[in-house]
Amino acid sequence: MDGDTSSARARGCITEIVTAAGGAFQHNGETGDLRFENNGRWARVKFWWDTPEIKRDVVYDLQAEDVVDLVEDDERDELRGRDG
Repeated sequence: MDGDTSSARARGCITEIVTAAGGAFQHNGETGDLRFENNGRWARVKFWWDTPEIKRDVVYDLQAEDVVDLVEDDERDELRGRDG
């Protein structure tokens, strides 16, 4: 970030990292998200990837912590259907 720790610069860097790796902030009409926590030090990023390698690269490049995978409603129902 070349010493510029502004929210705008951070947003630009995060967006560049996600898109350069092949990730996307748009998927099936849904929009991803990038929000900063109150302390301004951490961000929450919601993006989509087509391959595990894309996700791996984004997580590594962002030095991400507390990574969570989210599933759609139909994917959740499909997973629940496996149990019974």
